[in-house]
Amino acid sequence: NNVKSWDSDSTKDGTGLSSWIQSIDYDSYLSELKITFKDGATCLYKDISPNMVEDFNRASSKGRWVRDNLVAKNHEYKVIKVGHSNNDSDFNSKNKSAQSNGMKVVK
Repeated sequence: NNVKSWDSDSTKDGTGLSSWIQSIDYDSYLSELKITFKDGATCLYKDISPNMVEDFNRASSKGRWVRDNLVAKNHEYKVIKVGHSNNDSDFNSKNKSAQSNGMKVVK
């Protein structure tokens, strides 16, 4: 099996992956990392090396790892599913903020 998965129920302490990540799947054959956020949004990150996945596994905070290694480094991604928010304007402002901070969005 070339897919490794993490979800909110798989953590040892039961606190979940992160306050904003629901699940993560890594396909080693395709070198793709699929992240589903708690708002329902799903993003696909390509060109993820096995070393990055090892670093992710060792990270004490999975959400911080995603922020520091994917978001902050402007790793290119594709939105597979748009999430929902209790406040759509909040979601839109976060999306605009992410784009204004140089995130590369592939549609």
